[in-house]
Amino acid sequence: MAARVALTPFSHFSAASELFVTAGVFYFFWQAMVRERFRWSFIAIVIAFETLVNITYMTSRLSQHETPADYPAWQTALLAGHGILSLAMFLGLVAFVFLAFRRHHVEKANYFLDHRALTWGFLALWVLSVASGEAIYAFQWTGTMHV
Repeated sequence: MAARVALTPFSHFSAASELFVTAGVFYFFWQAMVRERFRWSFIAIVIAFETLVNITYMTSRLSQHETPADYPAWQTALLAGHGILSLAMFLGLVAFVFLAFRRHHVEKANYFLDHRALTWGFLALWVLSVASGEAIYAFQWTGTMHV
């Protein structure tokens, strides 16, 4: 079995920054849904930060992993599920913001209010994605999981 990759300062920064990104995402959605204010520059900065820091971190960790056979099945499922969900949520965020921007500027409508169930479902999955990432980080930090 190959040597496990230890938590690095980038790991700690990424885990903490993901909470700030999540706060930013929720702030954007709250402003859009409750106050009908669209903070386009703000969410662009959040998306850029998410790309530069957290997506880069996940990519760097992916390149350092051993084969799935080196992990118990539950760990492989958790890591793969988190990675797939996180990527889907990032792409979903970009798509949501694009659709909301277009709808707001072209039709003068609020995409999030017009699609409440989809919006709340997206936010629930966002929380699940972040929670699974923070759980992986906590498992690694406590020594429960060695990735």
